[in-house]
Amino acid sequence: MLASLEEVGLNARSVAAVLVTHAHNDHIGAAEHLRAAYDGPVLMHQDEVPHARRDFLDQVTVGQVLAQAWRPGVLPWAVHALRAGGTTHVPDCEPQAFPAPGALDLPGAPVPVHTPGHTKGHCA
Repeated sequence: MLASLEEVGLNARSVAAVLVTHAHNDHIGAAEHLRAAYDGPVLMHQDEVPHARRDFLDQVTVGQVLAQAWRPGVLPWAVHALRAGGTTHVPDCEPQAFPAPGALDLPGAPVPVHTPGHTKGHCA
């Protein structure tokens, strides 16, 4: 991530918040590290906060993946996901809901758009 920031002329101190599209492991795995390291909030749609806290899981199970292993691309993806730690516990990132609809008071004024489907609280 630091290299990506440097590519656009920024550094770690430029991180004001972590915006999360949804709370699958591959999208929040580093959120706690970023929150703690850069002292910024982890923000997401209100419907996704309980998922991030692991009050419930809205994620595919190993059994569901194996049942689809015959489909092209599923098995290589599954092996990659497992090797990358896809079944490991993700630490609590102290998720917070977006404070209000519309533009966020952050650099660039991003506007989260609720796009449920992939998960209940998915945002673009």
